[in-house]
Amino acid sequence: MMALLQIKVLALYAEQGGQIVANGTSLTDGLYMKVTNGGSAIVSDGATSNVQAKYSTIDYDSNGYALYTKK
Repeated sequence: MMALLQIKVLALYAEQGGQIVANGTSLTDGLYMKVTNGGSAIVSDGATSNVQAKYSTIDYDSNGYALYTKK
């Protein structure tokens, strides 16, 4: 018998007051993320955590959430 382990990854994750700034200045130079069968593209966990991704393009193909926040 073979066990299959599935690990869902995240592209950007901030917790415990973490700050991620991944802003561009226009759609042509913003961050591009492609997530296929992953957990989430961007996660902010906690009231003081923050993820900025202005002018970003998120190509998300999975069963979870592209963007997720939790207090």
